[in-house]
Parts: sequence; C-alpha cells; structure tokens
Amino acid sequence: MKPSTELFHLIKSLSKSEKRYFKLSSALQSGDKNYLKLFEAIELQDEYDESAIKNKFKKETFIQHLPSEKNHLYHLILKSLRGFYADKSAAAMLQEQLRNIELLFNKALYKECTKLIRKAKKMAYDYEKYYFLLDLIDWEKILVEEEYLRGNFDKDLNKLVDEESDCLEKLRNLAEYQMLYSQINYAFRKGGYARSDEEQAIVDRISNYHLIIGKNTALSTKAATACYYIKGLCATTARNLEDSYTNFMK
Repeated sequence: MKPSTELFHLIKSLSKSEKRYFKLSSALQSGDKNYLKLFEAIELQDEYDESAIKNKFKKETFIQHLPSEKNHLYHLILKSLRGFYADKSAAAMLQEQLRNIELLFNKALYKECTKLIRKAKKMAYDYEKYYFLLDLIDWEKILVEEEYLRGNFDKDLNKLVDEESDCLEKLRNLAEYQMLYSQINYAFRKGGYARSDEEQAIVDRISNYHLIIGKNTALSTKAATACYYIKGLCATTARNLEDSYTNFMK
C-alpha cells in the first residue's frame, strides 16, 4: 500500500511564520514530542520518503506505529493553524475596536468608549497584544484627562502610567528573546550543529545569556515559549541531546 502523503503536503504548504508558530507552541506542550521529530524530518525532505523516515527513527519506539503518529501530527498542525489565525484575527479585531473607540470619542460618548476599551483590553491581554494595549492605554489616558477637564478627579492617571511601563517592559523582553531565537535558529539551520569555533561561540554566548540561564526571566507566555525553544536549539546545536529533549518537553 502506498504511504499517505497528506502530511507531507500539509507541512510543505506551511509558511515560515506558520512553521515557527507550530514549533514555538509545541515548546509549551507537555508529554512525549515524537511528533516534533517527525515534523522536522519530513520538513527537510524534497519528496516524501517514508522508508527514509523509518530508517532514520528505526531505534525509536514510536516508529512502530507511524501511521497513528502521522495522523496525530496532522491534526496538531491543523490545531496550530487555527491558533495562528485566531491570533491574527485578534489583531484585526483590535484594530477595528480602536477605530470604533475613536468614533465614539469623537461623538463625546465617553461612557460607551470606556466600556469598549475595557472589552478590547481583555482581548489584548488574552492574546498578549502589547502594542495594541499601549494604544488602548493612550485612549484611557485621554478619557482621564477629559474627566479632569470636567472636574472629576476620581481616576488615577499614575496607574495607567505604571500599566504602560509594564507593557513596554514585556515588549522589550519579548523582542530580546526573538532576537536570540533568530540567532540560534540561523546557526541551527546552517547544519544542525556548531561546525566551527565561530558558530560554537554563538551557541555558547546565547546559552549563557542572562535571559536564558536566569530564572523567571520571561515576562509573558510568548517569551517563555521562545525561551524553552532557544534552550532546546542551543542544546541540539551543541549535541547535548538530553538537555534538548528536556527543554522541548517543557
């Protein structure tokens, strides 16, 4: 019976962003992650070769039930794609909400405006959309200033300033992890292992970076996901497969 190629075609159809989202989200999942090994092996193939897959993982237990592993991976990718586009949908919805907030403000419908901001902020926090949160906090500050002009001093502007600072710190933190991810991913993609002293120096520098070796340094779920994946790639690139497995399992 000819091996099914649906999984191969699905993996090959993924964009770089979709693949990255799948791998990063996998870093947060608990339990066995043989599906990630299978994903990366198929990803490297130009044409689907099931015999090569079986040979590559012949010492692995999961290869004995490859069809079910392929089916499991197929549905995990679809689940990841739903999450990826839900994340993008949240961004589109927040953009729309910001336009609605501006319209309500221009009509001096401040109560309705405040209600919409509260709803949008919950979504922004749920999806860790900190850039949108900054815009929403700006609108809250504008509304507070409007209240001050009308002699109402019940709202505390300092709380919004503190919240804004917290958002900025989380954005800086995530950006730093994304930079480290790009660097180690580049070294990994060139060959999977450090092949020169220069590449090893990159791996060592990232492995010992304060955001990687420190505890509780990731300030958001997205940053924590990136941190575990960076640790896993560093360990893989340094041929430390035990540490790699440990981090990819987190």
